[in-house]
Amino acid sequence: MSAGGSSLDAVTRTLAMASWVAAQPGGVLKDELCERFGLTPGQLERDLQTLHMTGVYPHTDYELVSLSDDGETISIRYDGLDRPMPLTAPQALALIAAGESLTDLPDTDPNGPLARGLAKLAEAMGVIPGETLDVEFAGANSEALPVVFAATKLGTQVWIRYEGLDSGEESERVIEPWVVGVDKAAWSVTAWCHRANDRRWFRLDRVLEVRALDTPASMPRTATTAAWEPPSHLPRATLVLDGDVAWAAERWNCDQREVLDDGRVRVVVPVGGSGWFERMLMQLGPRVTVERIVAEGRDLGQPDRAAVARRILKRYGE
Repeated sequence: MSAGGSSLDAVTRTLAMASWVAAQPGGVLKDELCERFGLTPGQLERDLQTLHMTGVYPHTDYELVSLSDDGETISIRYDGLDRPMPLTAPQALALIAAGESLTDLPDTDPNGPLARGLAKLAEAMGVIPGETLDVEFAGANSEALPVVFAATKLGTQVWIRYEGLDSGEESERVIEPWVVGVDKAAWSVTAWCHRANDRRWFRLDRVLEVRALDTPASMPRTATTAAWEPPSHLPRATLVLDGDVAWAAERWNCDQREVLDDGRVRVVVPVGGSGWFERMLMQLGPRVTVERIVAEGRDLGQPDRAAVARRILKRYGE
């Protein structure tokens, strides 16, 4: 058997094995697993090593596929795979581009399954397969990105003039960049902010001016991600989205998400400020229902949309 065929068989077997083990309450003995799938102990261990690297980088526990091995028994749990995962527009375009690079290889069937699948995906995205796209990724400030990124490596401070995402107000800040990355399709940085004397998160497309400083960073890095991490004290809003706008929830940091029987989606989202909340209500209109807002541990009931939401958020310290 060819190496390619052997690899394909191993992947197919591993996926089948993982699905079967995940369906067994309490896990499965390794000996039983070997007997059922015709594996040697060595093959089983190699398959398990592959499963350990399945999920979301950096492949820690509780990232889509969780595998437990006590030496004799194997158990597998799927975390976050209980519903179909949505394909965002950037992901779909990346998939089309990657797939088309494969269709250009010699001896590739131009009418094969891959080509047909890419054509369907391209049609859904409203693009023409093979066309050239001019993409401005994430709206990043081209001047800010290299300066902030270099500061994370050098361990130095950066001066920025920043327009607040929620308030729209401009401010001047000295920050110590810790982690630069993409969060919700936007270049972002988690940093220590000397103006706030606290850890803060900044969207780089909101940086109006930037200047590298020679001053060494003074605070130890406590962040490992560029993603916004909502503080626990923020108000939480329970929203119900109509099915045709359920995509909006993919752009938010949802604490909870539930698909209802009628196709609508109920989510619980942290509210970082009234500006974002009011814009969201205005954009989605009657297709979003605000069930309640909880602030400081108190359920404030069902607010009357934007006007009441503004008063609640101001009252509880946006």
